[in-house]
Amino acid sequence: MKTATRNADYTKEYNRKLVLRMLLRERLSRAELARKTGLTRAAMSVIVDDLLAQGMLVELPVEGSAGKGRAPNPLALREDARLAVGVYLCRDSCQVGLVNLAGRSERRLILHREEIQDGEAGLARIAACVEEILAERETDRSRLLGIGVSCPGPVDPEAGTLLDPPGFDGWHYLPVASLLREKTGLPVRLENNAYSLAVKEKNYGEARQLEEFMLLLVDTGVGSGLITHGRLYAGSHGLSGEIGHTSIDFQGDPCPCGGRGCLDLYAAIPHLLRRYGLSQQQEQGEFEQQGPCHGESVRRRQVSGGTEDQHEREDAQEQQDIHGGHVDLAPLLTGRLHHAQAGKQG
Repeated sequence: MKTATRNADYTKEYNRKLVLRMLLRERLSRAELARKTGLTRAAMSVIVDDLLAQGMLVELPVEGSAGKGRAPNPLALREDARLAVGVYLCRDSCQVGLVNLAGRSERRLILHREEIQDGEAGLARIAACVEEILAERETDRSRLLGIGVSCPGPVDPEAGTLLDPPGFDGWHYLPVASLLREKTGLPVRLENNAYSLAVKEKNYGEARQLEEFMLLLVDTGVGSGLITHGRLYAGSHGLSGEIGHTSIDFQGDPCPCGGRGCLDLYAAIPHLLRRYGLSQQQEQGEFEQQGPCHGESVRRRQVSGGTEDQHEREDAQEQQDIHGGHVDLAPLLTGRLHHAQAGKQG
């Protein structure tokens, strides 16, 4: 009997989440939801009525005419029904923000390299940022789903522990989820950056209609996130996307991971710049402004003033840049690398 109850509860929750995911991507009527999910109209009405009662959905006015009979009302996700805190942790900066169900940032703070070098001190600063944002926005905690932490991999998402990513020694084997949960009282989920960005692209980006794709993240390291059958595929050990330390030259340069000839040594941005003789100052100055973390550019905007409309436009663009994989590094990289190569040949 307990097993039957557990299975029924699981099925109910699965169907609710399925409906929410579908409405995240497009507006649909009850009939369209029933058709797309394979559920009966009666079962779909029960789910929709429950979500409407909880304030998760809104029923919109009829759009156009359906010909004969009454046109169905489209349903949409109520974007502000729930909120979550997002933490995007890189090796040289960290963003802490409050986002709604549509993935739009309502507020964001930036921590810089010196504030996050030590893991435990960094988590204390992150927790302080969370509290500052929630207090500033007067956020009702009952609307909060929790905190999602995205960080360099590899990680153990089940244990909530960051493992041993190269160049991130101060965070090695730190139980990030449990420590942050103790400091904030909120549920915490940990995932690596490439996987998180792949899921974001599937739910909010240009890959919403794709069921199979790979997101390639090239920054201070190289990683990937694989979406198959519309869901993240992490592999049996959660390491399917950890391609940066796959050797492409067994006789190549030694890598901090202990291997030789790892992909990171040839494709990660800092190694590319050094290979072409570009300085550390150039590397940090330009890529801190144009890479996925965007720390300096965001901080400057926050202190520069400007109209609310300007800030909203900048927020929307930066949200796409930071989380959508749309940072156009090609002109910066190719121009400078060609110039450096020409200089060497000359």
